[in-house]
Amino acid sequence: MAKRILKHALSGLVFLHKTNVVHGDIQPGNLLISACDLDSVDEHKLEHDKNEIFDLRRHDGKEDKWAPKYLAESQSLHEYANIGEEFVVKISDMGAGKRIVHAF
Repeated sequence: MAKRILKHALSGLVFLHKTNVVHGDIQPGNLLISACDLDSVDEHKLEHDKNEIFDLRRHDGKEDKWAPKYLAESQSLHEYANIGEEFVVKISDMGAGKRIVHAF
């Protein structure tokens, strides 16, 4: 499994580098594994427990129009990972990515 994940991640990096993009933050948290079709999963199994959702407020009482209103604890979806023949790994979080322009 580790070899398959690495192969997909490296293929993605090769593609990015061919298009002159450098990711800048490759780490396990930025590698996404494709999920099975979640349409067949009971919606209630995917809901968060209400005790795991936290309201977010600024200490100074001002409203922040860009910040999320609440924070939910992360939830593992490993049981829904598609590790069969259609297995795919995607590189995420391109916020740290930089386009390289060569000036000669």
